[in-house]
Amino acid sequence: MCNVMWKQMLMAAVAIACTETAMAQVQISEEKVMQFEGKIPQQYADNSILIRTDNESNEIGIMCTRETSEGDDVKYKITDVLGKTLIDGEIAGCSENIHLTALPYGVYMLQVSHDDKVLARQRIIKQ
Repeated sequence: MCNVMWKQMLMAAVAIACTETAMAQVQISEEKVMQFEGKIPQQYADNSILIRTDNESNEIGIMCTRETSEGDDVKYKITDVLGKTLIDGEIAGCSENIHLTALPYGVYMLQVSHDDKVLARQRIIKQ
């Protein structure tokens, strides 16, 4: 079985349906795509960031690949569903472990950026 949530993103109607192989198909109206063309950030566009989550230890691991080296000033922040920044910092030495023990259970957003360019976004669910 496949559970699918309906979302509204950038005022575009997005219909998500599951196929027999449990893969999601996304359909966006052409009019809305034309309206927002070039403005929608593409997540993981350059594959320069790897993110792993560990629910047992309440940690998130962020690792830079060769495209973002130590001197590149890569930053991260974790926000709540209202957009309030709860944890932020810089990635030192191309990898960082973020401890989530101080955060209550809930849904959060991790964003990794470099020079105001978003390299990665990931939804974090702490249970």
